[in-house]
Amino acid sequence: MQESIWLPNGLNLIPSLLTEFHTSPTGGHMGIKKTLARLGENFVWAAMCNDVQQFIASCLGCQNTKYEARKPAGLLCPLLAPVRPWENLSLDFIVGLPPYHGNTTIMVVVDRFSKGIHLGMLNLNFTT
Repeated sequence: MQESIWLPNGLNLIPSLLTEFHTSPTGGHMGIKKTLARLGENFVWAAMCNDVQQFIASCLGCQNTKYEARKPAGLLCPLLAPVRPWENLSLDFIVGLPPYHGNTTIMVVVDRFSKGIHLGMLNLNFTT
């Protein structure tokens, strides 16, 4: 079992270690977890987790080259405003209600122009 070197907070060596373990070619600008794991193999200090998070959040290389790993949002396509009643409707279902005369679902039809609604009760075995 390898023992880690304990460093006091505020030591001038800590920024150099963060730079070496994160921004050097061997550090590879890894994320917080990997940088913490690599540092933790050899060193420990009281505010280590916070220092690593702050260092990586202020790393210009990470800010310039890292990207969000999610699908980009599409273009917004607003719905056209209706000009007459009952020409543009929305439909929704409220399901999982306690039974009332054998019905457990409410179908909601809303007129987008006048905001008028029609409600219909549907039984347990409704289909489209």
